[in-house]
Amino acid sequence: GALRRDNQRAVVGDGIPVHISAWGDGNLPSACRTGTVGQCAFGGTSAATPYTAGVFGTVLTAVRHAVGDGAAGQKSGQVVAQGLPVGSDFLWDGKLTRAELRNAVLKTAEPLNQKNEMSSFPYPLTAPYVRQANVLFEGYGAATPESAKRAVNVLLGKAAMPDRSFEDAFFAVDRAVRDTLYGGYDRNGDGKDDFEGLAGLGLTAAKVSSVDGALGALRAAGRRLAPAVANQPLGENDRTYYLHRRYAGDPGTPSACAPASNESYLDAFDTTGDLEPCFESRITSVAAAYRPLGIFPSAGTLDTALPAGSTVKVDLYLTTETPAVVRPTGVLMATDREIGAGQGEVLPVTGSGPTGAGCSALGEACWTKYGIEFETKRPAFAGEQITFQVQLVGTRSWAFGFEAGHASKFTVTPAPSPGIGFDFGASIEEPAAGARVPEGQRIVAGGSARFPDLGPEPTGAGDHPSRRRVEVSVDDDSFGTPIEARLDPLTGTWSAPLGKLQPGSHTVYARAVVDRTTSQVASRAFTVVPDARVEWQVVKSQASPASDGWRGTQGFGEWSFTFDTAEYGPGPHTIVTRVVAEGAVQVQRTVDVRFR
Repeated sequence: GALRRDNQRAVVGDGIPVHISAWGDGNLPSACRTGTVGQCAFGGTSAATPYTAGVFGTVLTAVRHAVGDGAAGQKSGQVVAQGLPVGSDFLWDGKLTRAELRNAVLKTAEPLNQKNEMSSFPYPLTAPYVRQANVLFEGYGAATPESAKRAVNVLLGKAAMPDRSFEDAFFAVDRAVRDTLYGGYDRNGDGKDDFEGLAGLGLTAAKVSSVDGALGALRAAGRRLAPAVANQPLGENDRTYYLHRRYAGDPGTPSACAPASNESYLDAFDTTGDLEPCFESRITSVAAAYRPLGIFPSAGTLDTALPAGSTVKVDLYLTTETPAVVRPTGVLMATDREIGAGQGEVLPVTGSGPTGAGCSALGEACWTKYGIEFETKRPAFAGEQITFQVQLVGTRSWAFGFEAGHASKFTVTPAPSPGIGFDFGASIEEPAAGARVPEGQRIVAGGSARFPDLGPEPTGAGDHPSRRRVEVSVDDDSFGTPIEARLDPLTGTWSAPLGKLQPGSHTVYARAVVDRTTSQVASRAFTVVPDARVEWQVVKSQASPASDGWRGTQGFGEWSFTFDTAEYGPGPHTIVTRVVAEGAVQVQRTVDVRFR
């Protein structure tokens, strides 16, 4: 995509969606087609593309310099840089792949002018920064010299890879549409085409040639992929979450409205197929909201903290069987903590008849819309499940709306982060990235852990006791049989014995855990190499060493051994020493001696 230089926003009309953007309009000096010293002003995506290529080249050059790779071109397996190992998650083996370079450049690109400072020039039209929609026009963000520095720091292990879960989820849908239209290609260098297209969508290039057609294709693919991406983490940008009700009874049984076989939940997708109207009843809701009547837990978890003071705006749709005057209360929960609540207005609700029989004739008039807005009083932290609850006063029976123009939803706008108190995770310091550990050595992993500060409980009763710990796993990122680390709560450091591991490549994983809420996973790759040792034997002069005659020395870096010359008798002999490492003889030396 192309960006205007003056207001740093994306130019509308360059084709959407794009993966990344760069300068495409404004003061952009470039070489002219004629002459040797003249300058011209370039523009459009024809300018943005070479600017972006320059960012890729800058990052790749820095990595090649770091690993000592002076050769040009791509190696086999889509390796673009190869040399000495560097202490980072990407270069521990001394290799950088095309996919790793691409991910680093994309995910360190950030949108510019997020405050939407205006330009006095209206042309060409640019898209304002809107958090959810920005990915359509600008992709991950702007490729700039500063973004190149961030990418280099990530690849060299000096900074963490930014979490761009929202953009990643969007481009998973985009990739499915592109593969459906044009076919896949070899993305991982294994020599085989990778195809993520979707059958049965009926997509053609002509159908997606307009904005409406492109967005329609993305919506169709998003609905198809919804089960696969429903557990994507909920991001830190403004996000709208939709309430849902689905049938979750035994396979083969008919779908029906029944509390015992229905499941209520929320996610970020406005999908079709929800059950409605499904009426429930409780006599206590006529006069008092003793308990939540609608409970909608999230299908995913927060990937970033939600500070106190965040704004929650709710559009809740409700119908009743008989005419009633109803006031709802919305409550937002994080795990089992209430973090915010707000009341709606007292409004009359038109009855839709027993089991909602009149809803078909009434259409959208069947549903009454309530607007609720409140600020959160307590924070939520990364890895927590959020839940939206609804309390009601004034009706004995009710049904919530989920479809079409009466889809119940709420939007969370995060408050500015205070910068402290929200860290949740574990880091790994030992073994070092790319470390080579001798076979037979007992390995102990270690690092530090951070847990969030939930702040005071407003009622004074206190939160439930929570168990904080660090879990470690070797070669299993699913933590099937985790090792619980020894955690020092005062220093925040942890250690975990991994024991003796077999020679080869290994990866240690670590995560912080509060009860059943887990942080993002940290990982560190290392290698166990066969035992390195010095061996010796004494043979007759010029004789070959015996394969079973080798003995070990004391020490390795500084080594020694003793023997009794009487064991070998007088005369010329040869002392043979050798270094054995990684299953092979690395070096062998001899010294000729004479015993008396």
